[in-house]
Amino acid sequence: MIDILIDENQAQLVDYLRTLTYRESKEVIMKFDFNNGNIFLEPLLFAYFNRAQSDREFSGTLLSEILQSHFIEKEALQLEGSYNSDNIAYIPNLGYFKKENGSIAKEDLLYVENTTIEILKYNIPLFRNALEIITSRFPGEKHFYIKHDYVVENLTTLNQAFDHIKRSIPEDFKSIERCIKKVVLFNEPNPTICSKATINAQGVLFINVFNNENNLAFFVDTIAHLSGYTMMTLMLQDKEAIFKINPRERIKHIIEKEDRRNFFSLFHRLYCNYAAYHCLHHYLNQSFCPEEIKQEVTQRMVFYLKKCKIDLDYFNLFAAHFGGKDQILTEKGVFLFDLVDTSFQEVEASRQSEIKALEDRSISDYRMEYVDFMGINK
Repeated sequence: MIDILIDENQAQLVDYLRTLTYRESKEVIMKFDFNNGNIFLEPLLFAYFNRAQSDREFSGTLLSEILQSHFIEKEALQLEGSYNSDNIAYIPNLGYFKKENGSIAKEDLLYVENTTIEILKYNIPLFRNALEIITSRFPGEKHFYIKHDYVVENLTTLNQAFDHIKRSIPEDFKSIERCIKKVVLFNEPNPTICSKATINAQGVLFINVFNNENNLAFFVDTIAHLSGYTMMTLMLQDKEAIFKINPRERIKHIIEKEDRRNFFSLFHRLYCNYAAYHCLHHYLNQSFCPEEIKQEVTQRMVFYLKKCKIDLDYFNLFAAHFGGKDQILTEKGVFLFDLVDTSFQEVEASRQSEIKALEDRSISDYRMEYVDFMGINK
């Protein structure tokens, strides 16, 4: 069912991006195979068509530059609209092109070892713009840094984290790899903005490497959690296929709890928490999970289990108001809920000792981060 939901919703997104591309430039669409859906799953296209949400100006040649690797008849390379402030242009599927002393030097793309997932080496203006859009609702001045140094410093650990996830949940990883196309490492130290994923750049994990202590446990947790976010955002694109009621229905007055979310956000968050604890639970069972990080991995797993328990309780209160889950979710929606619910019951039952060891840690807010969780006593 997960693969079916991914297929159906990627097909919808392809049609949406195909239409936007057609409207934007009838000249460009004549240059490549318009029926090739994979072309329209390029995250830079999502970022391009969401650029209007900010007040930044981008070159009129940018769409053509993004798509030029797919042109049937090859043309002279177009780069001018893609250069960043360091005179480095990124062209999907082709590489990086550095303008130096009147000449252009090409640099190859970088991928997570043994995967199709790309690691962005440099600051890409459209992706930076997408990051700024999704963090704009947070108060305070932000200072985003996207540097090649972050890739160099974290590459070994990042590769190891992806490898450990792949080996811990191999079947799930196949779905993850279908949905995750690229990783951007950034730093926003003051105030710290947590790692993000967004439909504005669908398929990209934005990971905040905000200090030099981002260890293996941090990367496994963050990748699993953000992958769950990205997959659920995709699977919920066709809302009528999942929800029988208005997914924007606020939950506060129905569950009589202090919570600002609507039904869509609650349902979405259930899967994100599931994706994280599910991966960490299986990771702890593996011989290759390093002994020195097991305590932190356990703490992170319990953190997501606690968050999931609260949201399951809220979901059940909300569903009861309407007469049960079958009254608010379609068959596909019920499948997603049951996947989370069944998994939670199984993992919680098998991890009682770990949960009890952290019973003095409570969740004070649904947006609570792991670092806050570890600093709170009952």
